[in-house]
Amino acid sequence: MPLRWVMLLVLFLVRLAMGYQFQSVASVSPHLVTELGLSYTQVGTLIGFFLLPGIFISIPSGALTRAV
Repeated sequence: MPLRWVMLLVLFLVRLAMGYQFQSVASVSPHLVTELGLSYTQVGTLIGFFLLPGIFISIPSGALTRAV
């Protein structure tokens, strides 16, 4: 299997895993509100923090994949 297809498969699996992580906070948000006393605004901020690493990782990852 060529390297580009392996890379595509790895990216697909990573994005799939991140999707599950992203959805898990939304699905337990009612429990976060009642048990931890968080507001829905704070839960929304928590969900937004899941996307934050993508901002910092995307540029070095792009440079790395270009080098490969």
